[in-house]
Amino acid sequence: MLVRVCVRVVVLGVVVRPPVPADPCKEEASVFRMQRRSPAAGALIPLVAALVGATALAAPRHPVSVVVQLDGAASGYTPVLTGPPATVTMRSGYVVLGPGRSVGRHSTERYEEAIVVLEGTGRLTVRGGPDLALRGGSVAYSPPNTVHDVTNTGSTPLRYVYVVAKARR
Repeated sequence: MLVRVCVRVVVLGVVVRPPVPADPCKEEASVFRMQRRSPAAGALIPLVAALVGATALAAPRHPVSVVVQLDGAASGYTPVLTGPPATVTMRSGYVVLGPGRSVGRHSTERYEEAIVVLEGTGRLTVRGGPDLALRGGSVAYSPPNTVHDVTNTGSTPLRYVYVVAKARR
C-alpha cells in the first residue's frame, strides 16, 4: 500500500512544501522547495527553514518495531520494509511470480539478500554457481556482489519475501 503525505506551510506569503516526485516509488532525499510570494517574505525563509529543521530533529530518527501484514491476493511486487528511517539498512519486498516468470537477472551489489519462500517452487540461478532449488518453507542466501535471478518453475504462483541489508566489511 502506498501512502502519500503532503505538507503545506504558509507563513507570511512563503509556501514551504516537499516536491511531488515524478515516480513515488523512487527513494530520493526530500528537498523542500520554497516559493517566494512577496519581497518581505524573503527574510523569513531562513527562519522557516530553521523551524522545519528543528522539528525534524525533534522527531525520533531510530527505527521502531512494526508488523506488516502481507496481502495473499497481491500479485507482482509489494514493498514491505522500505529502508531508512523505518529500518537501519534493511529493505524487503513481497514477490509473487506466475508460472514460468522470473524477476530478471540482477546483482546484490553491496547488500546481502535472503529469500524466504512462502509457497510454490522455483530456481535461484547464480552466475558462476549452481542453480538452487526453491520451495515453500526454504530460505536462500546470496552474498554481496552476486548476480542472480529467481524463476518460477512450478504450475502455481511462487510467493516469497526477499530481505536485503547492507553488508559490513
